[in-house]
Amino acid sequence: MSRNRSGAAAAALNGKIYVVGGEDGHRCVLCDAERYDPSTNTWTTIKGLNTPRYNPSLVLACGRLFVLDGTRLVGMTDEVEQIKSVEMYDVQKDVWIEKAPMTQSAKEVFIGVIPIPASITTPNLDDFNWN
Repeated sequence: MSRNRSGAAAAALNGKIYVVGGEDGHRCVLCDAERYDPSTNTWTTIKGLNTPRYNPSLVLACGRLFVLDGTRLVGMTDEVEQIKSVEMYDVQKDVWIEKAPMTQSAKEVFIGVIPIPASITTPNLDDFNWN
């Protein structure tokens, strides 16, 4: 990795590991993004996020990486802002594209993708099964 960071998010795509955002240890929230290739044991800097994020969530869905939520500092204060924006990474163009923002900010979200058959299904919250 090109710099130390904490509070970053990571996800795998096409055999490579992507790490985005975080904080540098000096209260600087990062928009940096990097890709690790285990086959060559090398890190490559990729296009940074549009919005710096600490503790974001990064998820792979439909062959694309999506980053959402996280926090950032407001100005030179200790005030923390929850981030509603969502960004999608286009691997071919090496660009983060702004997507529709979340309607409500989230905090410390743990996210994953559950493959669902093509038919419409709904979760039954009484027994946590899919109908």
